[in-house]
Amino acid sequence: MSKSGELRILRYGYSVDAPINYRHRTGDSEGDGGSMLDLYVQEKGVEEVLFEADDETAKAVFLKGFSGYLRKVFSKTEREFLKRLMSGNEKLQDVGRAMGVDWFKYMQAIQRKAYKKTLPLLKLCELSGWSRAEEFTTQVLRRLSLMEDGAMLEDFLPQKAHRARVREALKQAKADNAALTVREKKAYNALWREKHREQVKAYSEKHREKKKSYYEAHREEIKATRRAYRKANREKIKAYNKAYREAHREEIKANKKIYREVNLEERKKYHRVYNAAHREEINAQNKVYRETHREELREYREARREEMKAYQKAYRARKKAEKLAAIEAARAVQGASAEGNV
Repeated sequence: MSKSGELRILRYGYSVDAPINYRHRTGDSEGDGGSMLDLYVQEKGVEEVLFEADDETAKAVFLKGFSGYLRKVFSKTEREFLKRLMSGNEKLQDVGRAMGVDWFKYMQAIQRKAYKKTLPLLKLCELSGWSRAEEFTTQVLRRLSLMEDGAMLEDFLPQKAHRARVREALKQAKADNAALTVREKKAYNALWREKHREQVKAYSEKHREKKKSYYEAHREEIKATRRAYRKANREKIKAYNKAYREAHREEIKANKKIYREVNLEERKKYHRVYNAAHREEINAQNKVYRETHREELREYREARREEMKAYQKAYRARKKAEKLAAIEAARAVQGASAEGNV
């Protein structure tokens, strides 16, 4: 290097570890500062530049996926509502008033949709790889009031330590939504039936007649099918009936009591007609039963002797009262007839 080149370097060049002097406009110096090496250390390395580029790419992927998520889950009006809400510049009531919608019901519908479709958004956080995806999603869920203040996104992310709790929360949300759907459907059906009562009544009668006609036309076939099923599933039916009786014992007992009280006269009439028509058969069956169960019947009478005496006494008194009432009624009719003849 020539002497002039060395002189130029000495006059205008900087050493790599030269001190940094800070001077004011007046020329006053505050003394030596740090070394020039400090500035070189602060420069970004190649790895940092590459990582930042990758994170920007992941951010673009996440935002593109989030835009698709919004289009798939929410309608155009709902997306506009969310956009204005997420900006943070307007209150919820103001957004609803400006868009001409009931903000409370609208927000409930959006929350319900978002809660149903939380899992795809969380999977997007996981797959995109953007470093701030979780923070972004946390703010979205918090704005939608799906997360309380202070809650962490890890409470929702499946790949974190709270996977079981997330799964239970999603399962419970699914069950709640299903129950809500069932209730809404039942309420709608009830209103529809109330509004179209005559139409429903006509349809029911038509369906009943159609079912009755089909049964009349296929009576033997239906009976044969039922007999075949009962024969093939005898033990299964027996076990089911036994389990049902055990589970509904008190209910069955109460229903039988009510039936006997309501149909007392009809049952008495039926038994009288049946006994008169099958008297010989019933007497023969009773005789066979007494012969085969002689000892059991004797023990039963011995054990309940006083109870049976009281029952027989009450029975005789009741029959006597009925007979006297019949005689009095006959006398009254006879007396009325005699007075009429006179």
